[in-house]
Amino acid sequence: MKTHAKNYRSLKTKHQQSIEDFEGIFYAFTNEQFKEGLKKVNLSEGEENKLFKLGSGSFILKDRKKDLENLVLSNKKELRENLKDEKFLLDALRYELSNHEYSYSGDIYPALDALFLKLEDIPSEILREAKRMASLDE
Repeated sequence: MKTHAKNYRSLKTKHQQSIEDFEGIFYAFTNEQFKEGLKKVNLSEGEENKLFKLGSGSFILKDRKKDLENLVLSNKKELRENLKDEKFLLDALRYELSNHEYSYSGDIYPALDALFLKLEDIPSEILREAKRMASLDE
């Protein structure tokens, strides 16, 4: 039986760590970092054709791309399951509203996007309370 995360921040940290620990991926923003990244994934210069560019300076071994996609899907599924719990949903909304500066922008949609939610997915009383709490966080 799958257990629910204690809170949104702990689940978010767990998911970030799973990506950071994933073997076969590296980040490079300079030629030197790219060369170091090649070494990290056991490639030599000239073997760049074995890489897939994810964007934003991220590279992954082509043969690991599907595994990363599965990890991301698994993380999203776990988040969706946890969001069914109203206490977790409130915690997640408050965190993401604060993180996306709701109190300044008044825009809830960046927070919803971060949680893969639509407005109609959220009970109005939970959204109202999350907005109130996020406004106090600033």
